[in-house]
Amino acid sequence: MGVSPEELLARLGIRTEFYAADDAVIFGAVNDKERAIAFAVDRRSGNFRWRVENISGWVMAPPIVWGGLCILGTSVADMTRREGGGKFAAVSWRRGGVLYAFEALKGAVRFWDERTGVVRETPRVEGDILIVEGEIRLGGFENEAPWSASAEVESRFSLPEGRLRARRIRGEAPPGYFEGEPPPGAWR
Repeated sequence: MGVSPEELLARLGIRTEFYAADDAVIFGAVNDKERAIAFAVDRRSGNFRWRVENISGWVMAPPIVWGGLCILGTSVADMTRREGGGKFAAVSWRRGGVLYAFEALKGAVRFWDERTGVVRETPRVEGDILIVEGEIRLGGFENEAPWSASAEVESRFSLPEGRLRARRIRGEAPPGYFEGEPPPGAWR
């Protein structure tokens, strides 16, 4: 390749530290006011192959390109309030993240996971296992009392299909957070 990924992104007017490249594609994300926009640029033609504007949250770490997949994690936060008829409203907040794996050349979502937590570091691959480290924080006020829970989460997925193999947590996840999947193991 004659043009470096940095130079090609600069020519396209894209300023981001959140990108990865292989011989065929530069995959990256740009954070806007409400969420990140993921994209892929063809290294040979210099044109965009695809972009996805409706992913949840912002990107906080560079993605990876592996075996025809572009993989990135996000950070998502939200808060809800509901009236329960008492003196105070019930308020809850959460901070987590979503993992996405896109087809590098077409942009179709191959798999995603909404329980990885905030992904602050680039996911890594060991053999055919994708390892994602994240962090979840939840809390609020219920019955006039504060509550909170937080945990670090390590999620392992088989590649390329993205099947969850295992999770480990360090800390306290709220009851039901991992509902529908095997309970996570302890992460020391």
